[in-house]
Amino acid sequence: MSTRIFIFLVCCMGMFGCKEWYPEPTYPNLIKEYDDPQQMKFYGWKGNAKNPAGPVALEDVMWVVGSDHEGLISQVTNSNRFDSLVVAHGDDHWNRWLQVGGYMFRLTTGLHIVCDRDYDAGHPAGTLLDDLISVYYKGLDDFLVHGEYMLHFVTEQQKRNKWSFYEFEEMLSEFNLKRHKLIGSSFVFRLKKAPAVTGEYVFTCTWTNEDGKKLTASTDPLRIQGEE
Repeated sequence: MSTRIFIFLVCCMGMFGCKEWYPEPTYPNLIKEYDDPQQMKFYGWKGNAKNPAGPVALEDVMWVVGSDHEGLISQVTNSNRFDSLVVAHGDDHWNRWLQVGGYMFRLTTGLHIVCDRDYDAGHPAGTLLDDLISVYYKGLDDFLVHGEYMLHFVTEQQKRNKWSFYEFEEMLSEFNLKRHKLIGSSFVFRLKKAPAVTGEYVFTCTWTNEDGKKLTASTDPLRIQGEE
C-alpha cells in the first residue's frame, strides 16, 4: 500500500509539480486610460431605490452620475495623447499588476447638485444641496504626485468599508473645497438629510473644470420619504 501511495505522489508531482507558474503581469502605468468627458449621464438609482414599492427611506437614496466614456484616452484609442498624459503625470514606472481607468486629468472646479422643487426650509428649489449630500469617488491626487507613487496607510474609512487606497467619500461641500484633478469620472451620491415632505424629487448634477467645460445630468424622478 505504501509503495502505491508513493508512486501516486510521484505521478502527481510529474503532472503538477513541474508546471511553470508565471507571476502576475506587471504594467508600467497605474492609469490605463484617461477620460475627457463629453457628457455626463444619470446611470440609475442604487440598492433599494432601484425598484421602490413606496417612498424611499433616506438611507436608501443613492444614485450614480458619470461620464459617457466617449472621451476615453488609452493606448488603443489615442496612443499619442495617452503617452503625453503618461509623461505629464510621470506615470511610467508603476510596474505592478494593479491598474485603474477612467480618470479625468483636468482640474475639477465644481461638482454641485440642485433639486427641482423645495427640499426643505433652507433649500428652496434650485439652491445647492452640497451640504446635504455625500459623494463617493476615486482619486489619485495624493498618491501620484510629481511622478512619484506616494504610498499611504489606508484610512479608517477605507478599512471600515474595505475600500482600496483610491476610494473616498465625503460631503459634497467638503469635496468642493479641494482641488481635485486625477479623479474618476463616475460619482455615487447619497442623501444625508430627508426632504421636508414626501414627494417626487429630481436632482441635477453639474460638473465643471478649469477649461470652462460644464456638463450636467439629471436623475429620474424618485419618491422620497419626507420628515413629516
